[in-house]
Amino acid sequence: MGHKRIDETMLYVHFAEAHLRPIPDAVREAQRDQDDPDRKVVAMLNARSSCVPRGSGPQEAPRTEESSLISAT
Repeated sequence: MGHKRIDETMLYVHFAEAHLRPIPDAVREAQRDQDDPDRKVVAMLNARSSCVPRGSGPQEAPRTEESSLISAT
């Protein structure tokens, strides 16, 4: 990560460990028969898209007149 000391990097490791979430069964099952690591990741990502409830992702910013003008050009 580019840190000069390992203890700086370990802050991120501890943070990630403290915020673990369970992996849905459908995601685990999707990668089961894959030997190639790349195919395994793609299979898990495809399965994940069917597990995530609609509306639980990042919220889109409300459109303003200014943003409408920018996107129209």
